[in-house]
Amino acid sequence: MSDLGAVSFRSYWQRAVLDVLREARGGDVSVSEISEKTAMTPGDVTDTLRRLGLLNYWKGSHYISASARVVEEYCRQVAGQRVLEVDARFLHWQPLSAPVGGGGKK
Repeated sequence: MSDLGAVSFRSYWQRAVLDVLREARGGDVSVSEISEKTAMTPGDVTDTLRRLGLLNYWKGSHYISASARVVEEYCRQVAGQRVLEVDARFLHWQPLSAPVGGGGKK
């Protein structure tokens, strides 16, 4: 994904990750569980947690450090942001059938 594309998705990614953390209500949740629940890649989940300051490193391992109070505060901040809604009737998606840029066999 391009840098511009990543910037466009960061707001959504933050909301999605925070929603999963809120649902966990202080329970343990892993990056892979967040990835499965949000359909985000583990790398995007990790990057989002890092940007939110919720990913820590201790004794050779990364862990999510997000108390219910911290998650609720982030959710209040995000709730005040403008959200654009998309009418799904106008979305037409097709899987990519060939590499971009004509990288196929010649």
